[in-house]
Amino acid sequence: MFFEFNSHRYTGLDKLLGGGITERSLVLIAGNPGMGKTTLAGAIAFSACSMGLKSLYVSLVEDEEAFLEHMDSIGLDLRGCRDKGLFHFMDAVYVASWETLTDLLANMYEKVVVDGFRLIVIDSITAFLQVVDDKPRIREILRNFFARALGKSGATVIALSELPIGAEVIGSGVEEFLADALIYLRAEMVHNRMDRRMEIRKVKWAPLVRVKVPYRITPGKPIEVYAPESMPEAYLESVSFRRLFSGVEHLGKKNGGLVELLDASGKPITPSEVEAIGRAANLPHGIPIVHYYKSPTGIAAILVTLTLLWEPGENVTVLSTKLPRYYSGTLLKELLGVREGNLSVYNINPAFYTLAEFTGLTHDVIERDKPNLFILEGMDLLRLMGPCDEVIDDILNLTTWLRMRRVSPVYIYYREPEQEILSHVGVVVEADPEEMFVVEKNGRIWQHVNVKLRSSFSNISVILRYDVGLLSKLMRKAFMNNAGKRGE
Repeated sequence: MFFEFNSHRYTGLDKLLGGGITERSLVLIAGNPGMGKTTLAGAIAFSACSMGLKSLYVSLVEDEEAFLEHMDSIGLDLRGCRDKGLFHFMDAVYVASWETLTDLLANMYEKVVVDGFRLIVIDSITAFLQVVDDKPRIREILRNFFARALGKSGATVIALSELPIGAEVIGSGVEEFLADALIYLRAEMVHNRMDRRMEIRKVKWAPLVRVKVPYRITPGKPIEVYAPESMPEAYLESVSFRRLFSGVEHLGKKNGGLVELLDASGKPITPSEVEAIGRAANLPHGIPIVHYYKSPTGIAAILVTLTLLWEPGENVTVLSTKLPRYYSGTLLKELLGVREGNLSVYNINPAFYTLAEFTGLTHDVIERDKPNLFILEGMDLLRLMGPCDEVIDDILNLTTWLRMRRVSPVYIYYREPEQEILSHVGVVVEADPEEMFVVEKNGRIWQHVNVKLRSSFSNISVILRYDVGLLSKLMRKAFMNNAGKRGE
């Protein structure tokens, strides 16, 4: 039997633990102060309550009202569980001697054997064992009482352990050897921000598929865990395709003709030829795409992406790390207009986020907007959020998560993408804006962009050109509209 986290926020932890926490096990949750140990333990107790099981929370660090107020703030109604008789809080701050400790152990045992409690939380085992004066006795209590006596009586024990900052040894050094599972909550400072990582160091009942994953704690929410996912067979068996260059026709008509498509020799491609190329060179929906745009002009890069990949009726979400809000929001909507689907644009400053927070933000946006095409512009700046290997790791996990939801992720770089990313994507779009501007007879100024699309499905080389003068006019209009709104 498992204590399962039945909210979508916890499914990642369920997967890491092989389905949940098994009954009759001893689970140690260790970490530095403020990492969310009590939050996680409260979530486990609430999960047990949701399953109709009784939970006992033994606290040596705070009283009942302070604990319940904390649970209320993160959306866990343990007061309601208490009123139903499924949750009981035991205030043990008085425990300071061997005599009071043995009384507490007797009360806990009675709750399990007589009253039928199936989950026991000790907050914290560090304070609990400070009363004991030697390691042999600590080992005896942990092994004979928590692991054996309570386990044989049908109870699962969750023990919280305080780990001083910089320390690696948990408690007295014997706790982690006797535990059936060890969850370690750790934080690292990245650019003066706290990046939280959950380490699953030990799970006796399941193989360790993943050891370290990001998690976040946000106001009004419990802990959110983002574990990697594998691609299901159902996805691999059911593949649909997107037609390329479907955005050319729309953008070719919008605002007096913003873009045109040329062949490699510079000859304009007719609308019928564009449609024929797009249908012949289709790509599977959900396939990850890297767009390497050799220019710092983000609007043009997004414009190229939408020209190539945006199908009629699709919902599109753009998450930008570089563009000003009035460019990426007002301007894009002015450029593209309303076209059956929806366009959502978000701006973030990557220096303000950790990797865990960024992952959570992306999940929230995708769950809310349900886009078909997700564009992450300015991948270069994600390195501000953490070490390169962790950034790559999280992006690859995010890619799989998006693909399982049939969302096509497009990652726009302005420098050479990492090889680890390139080896996991299905399509690479390389766009190289030429330095030369061409003035046509009608006085319009165009910039040429050489576009090469490489994949196992298609290999295409075309020239996309857009009206620089019209684009500049629309950018000024967007800026003035934004300035007017701020003036109001």
